[in-house]
Amino acid sequence: MPSGPSNPAWEEMERVVSEVVLDSCRSAEQAGRLAEFYTNLRIAADELYNLGARENVDYGLERIGEAYALWYHMRRVASVYQALETLREDLKRALWDDREWRVLDVGSGTCAAAMAIMRWLADNEEGADLVSTCSVLAIEPSHSMRRIGDGIVARFGTAIGREFDRYDVLPHTLQEAPIDGERKFDLIIFSTTFDFLTGRAREEMMKSVVRLVEQHLAVWGTVLFIVPVGGPDENSKWDFVQELGDRVRTVPQVSWCTVGDLVELPAEGVQQALENVRGAFNRGAAALGQPPVFPTGAGVPGDERKPRYLADVRPRALRRKPPR
Repeated sequence: MPSGPSNPAWEEMERVVSEVVLDSCRSAEQAGRLAEFYTNLRIAADELYNLGARENVDYGLERIGEAYALWYHMRRVASVYQALETLREDLKRALWDDREWRVLDVGSGTCAAAMAIMRWLADNEEGADLVSTCSVLAIEPSHSMRRIGDGIVARFGTAIGREFDRYDVLPHTLQEAPIDGERKFDLIIFSTTFDFLTGRAREEMMKSVVRLVEQHLAVWGTVLFIVPVGGPDENSKWDFVQELGDRVRTVPQVSWCTVGDLVELPAEGVQQALENVRGAFNRGAAALGQPPVFPTGAGVPGDERKPRYLADVRPRALRRKPPR
């Protein structure tokens, strides 16, 4: 039972993400907009600091997809991958079956969850009677995030020979997404999906998530919430998910399933990652595809089973059981 992809597997994912960002950079250069590309990339990277300041991010910025891909994408991949490993037994009923595994990724961003799922399925196929087909429906309102995410999913699927049987992205918010009323999902993922919400917006989001689970979570399906770990005064998102989980449990046959906290990324590791990315911006386009854009050495030295990225999240999961 693997605890994480090998380092070469992480390096392949890093290469794909770098190439997608570089393609975007080259397109800007060909259009005579390279200086504008770098200016907007720096603006977007600075905007991401709002996450640490408990402020919402403007995901409408032109280069927010590129900035997020370089800054956070691989950490989100690690978070989802490790959560899937932790929930292996709870997912088995849907995975080891003769039908398609159906996934809904809410707030898919740059498709980190999709990348983690592809890697996880590929790592677990050998020697296992694993479901051979997997479809993903993603919901992401940001054009920039969708553009980068689409490139990552397509390129990575080709690189590892493990493409989804179907992958669709809805350019909507959760409240606006036109999901067929009869469609069911075996896994619904909320990976760092929620903004900092208060008042009416908070209540409306609660209601939307409960409706989604009630209508679209399949029997034996799992809802996975992944929330950033904050300091003592930075737990509003964690508190939100705790309350949200309690509300979702009011849906018939839905209850918490076992999942442990993932490992927190050390603060110095986060800072180093930020410095690496900013250094790449300053050195120019070629540096985006070369080390040290992505942090190294975060895993256990000499243990190839450990991922290069330690998760900085807390996962919570619920499962729907069949009626008695």
